[in-house]
Amino acid sequence: MPTIPTRRLSRWMLAVVLAFTVATTAPAQDEAAWTVPAGWTKLDGEKPMRVATFNAGDGANAVEVAISVFPGDVGGLLGNVNRWRGQVGLGPITQDQLAANVTPFEVPGFAGHTMRLKGEAQHMLGAAIKEVKAERTWFIKLTGTPAAIDAQEAAFVAFAKSFVPAK
Repeated sequence: MPTIPTRRLSRWMLAVVLAFTVATTAPAQDEAAWTVPAGWTKLDGEKPMRVATFNAGDGANAVEVAISVFPGDVGGLLGNVNRWRGQVGLGPITQDQLAANVTPFEVPGFAGHTMRLKGEAQHMLGAAIKEVKAERTWFIKLTGTPAAIDAQEAAFVAFAKSFVPAK
């Protein structure tokens, strides 16, 4: 079995950590912005791989909204839809089935897709929003009970369509 010199491994690990850190830090002031729906509250503090986190709803209908951004398309729309489907207990779909499972939209500077995934106990609203000029993809995810998702779906879609690109 070949060995890897410790110094080489350390440099490799540092490169991976730095690349990950750059890809997951919050955007600067001159980067994309959005309009927060009424009733959504931004949580203080940082969470791994998130640009922002919001709470919405009350009691049994309380949900968390997670926003992240990554360079490029990060595995493509189908790969991300299938990953999210797995998170709510659904099986993967094929490329031919993708169009029937997402709703495309465009706003200036962005091309996005929203989706509602219906698992047995949990549903998820997801959005993958490609920022064309900056060559990166924003992801929004909201998971909760079917009733909680029903209560937030219109606000979620409006939020996804409110993104404004970096100037």
